[in-house]
Amino acid sequence: MQDKIVVHSFLDVVEDVGYDADSSTILKEIISMYDADIASTLAKSKVAKIPYIGNVRKNRVREEFLKLHKDLHNLRKVTNKEEYKDKVKEIYRNLYKQVNREDRIKVLFRKNKASNRAKYERLCATAGKPYANMFIYSICLMAPVEFDPDVEAAYQMLFKLEDET
Repeated sequence: MQDKIVVHSFLDVVEDVGYDADSSTILKEIISMYDADIASTLAKSKVAKIPYIGNVRKNRVREEFLKLHKDLHNLRKVTNKEEYKDKVKEIYRNLYKQVNREDRIKVLFRKNKASNRAKYERLCATAGKPYANMFIYSICLMAPVEFDPDVEAAYQMLFKLEDET
């Protein structure tokens, strides 16, 4: 858990944006408006965009790790300090890999959905959204198959047998 949260005071934010302290009343209103919007966006586990400053998002690995607090507390009672440290590191690494894998699948899903938009919309209209999502997800899981002349010959033989009957 190497993420550090940096808390800026109001005047720091004013200086970062490039205003002087005299125009702070206008900025207070703007920041209070964005404050509620950012809080609701983060509550939905989405990325909050702050103008002139950047983006803010929740750390999903830390969230998953904090859900295991009770289990880790029980683990600490049963093991010594060194074993506990090793176990916690292993658990954190596994959570990190899991969250990264889920993120990669989301990106692949979004890309495949965009490139197969017409097919996706047609499937949504005819078969339903869950079926269309499963179609896109199955495309994400596919891997290219290398060409093998022996397999191709066997494949062509199957078509020749069908044509003869």
